[in-house]
Amino acid sequence: MLTLCAVLAACSGTGSSPGSTGSSEVPVDPAEASTGSTSGPALRLARRRAEVVYVSDGDTIGVRLRGQERVRPVRLLGIDTPETKDPDTGVECGGPEASRALTDLLPRGTAVTLVTDPAEDRFDRFGRLLRYVDTAAHGDVALVLLRGGLARYYRYDHEGARFPSYRAAEDRARGAGRGSWSACPGFGRPGG
Repeated sequence: MLTLCAVLAACSGTGSSPGSTGSSEVPVDPAEASTGSTSGPALRLARRRAEVVYVSDGDTIGVRLRGQERVRPVRLLGIDTPETKDPDTGVECGGPEASRALTDLLPRGTAVTLVTDPAEDRFDRFGRLLRYVDTAAHGDVALVLLRGGLARYYRYDHEGARFPSYRAAEDRARGAGRGSWSACPGFGRPGG
């Protein structure tokens, strides 16, 4: 069983992620928020501060955006982790470890910066926000999970800005047999 210490040890010296500044905040355009549009003038990098309310699994969290009461589900861009709650697949190998690691990285009340990617949709088919999630302590949390071998790189429709570093982190973790790459036969394959 992997602990957060093992995940963070695999990532020592990471500092921050590419494009992460953590302090700037650009309001989301109301038209973009209501329609999910990815074209026109709303197409820009936006950062929003939020607070973690819950961790659902290894790649999904719930947050409260600064100044709002509503809790919004967020799907981390660029990664996929084994399932823990899907009734069709059941609990997959590595899923509980990924969920625990993300819970350790993002305990309730953690301040995060949600970052949109102009190349990606703003929402998934379930209405979840699609965002990179950065913290002051760990930088890009998806990158932490990839480096620890607890997540696999997952490309949506387009090549996001952070995806090249995600692919490289996955390659290194797979090559070193970290986390689920050695513990879970079929990890990284669809349904595996």
